[in-house]
Amino acid sequence: MRLPSECYQMRQIIEQHMPHLRPSQTTGLILWVYGTILARSSCQNAVAVALVIVGSYNSMRQYVREWLYDGRDRAKLCRVQLDVRTCFVPLLRWVLSLWQSDRLVLAIDPTMKADQINSIVISVVYRSCAIPVAWHILPANRPGQWIAPVVDLLKLLSVAVPKDMTVLVMCDRGLRSPRLWKQICSVGWHPYVRQSINTVFCPDGGTRLPARTLVVNDNYFDRLCASYSVRSGSCVTVVCNCRSCNCRPCAVLVR
Repeated sequence: MRLPSECYQMRQIIEQHMPHLRPSQTTGLILWVYGTILARSSCQNAVAVALVIVGSYNSMRQYVREWLYDGRDRAKLCRVQLDVRTCFVPLLRWVLSLWQSDRLVLAIDPTMKADQINSIVISVVYRSCAIPVAWHILPANRPGQWIAPVVDLLKLLSVAVPKDMTVLVMCDRGLRSPRLWKQICSVGWHPYVRQSINTVFCPDGGTRLPARTLVVNDNYFDRLCASYSVRSGSCVTVVCNCRSCNCRPCAVLVR
């Protein structure tokens, strides 16, 4: 397959940051990236249409579709299998090679696709976007562990981040877990976990009280209301809601 001249520059960059990929895997990734740029969409059919400059629509559609399949699921069985986890550390290092700050924010976000799959994604927060760098896929509507895969992913990614970089890890209250909290702290990162406004905590030198008691007036405030240190070394920050967006007050647990 003869590729456009622009794709050879892509090949050089991908081989530099992901040298473990086989040539066929690199070619498939190049076609997906090139087609997505041309189509301004990552929809499979749109990518196949954009790649008609490389080959026929049907052949390109089959190529990019089967590139996503496991080896045993392809029309022609392939014994070579790519463990996508081997790409997470190189991908984060690639992002950090272009990073211009000594501070990094990671977001952990579970996402559902109808009743088919659940994906737990760890992304680098950049301006108003998030760049996925690691993920774990689970079948939807089935019992299963969520925290264990996240802990494993954080362990894996920690080797890619310089020790002198300040890392904030954000997640919603659905993922709150002592195990996850300890893992984030064990690598020198700072958890930033949203909690219910009814969360009860005990400030240093104080008594136990619910976080909602710190909200002065939840009708119009759009600012930091209070911040208290906790005996565990954490900090509870209570944020008021604002009338303009009708957000509910919440407590954020930080260390």
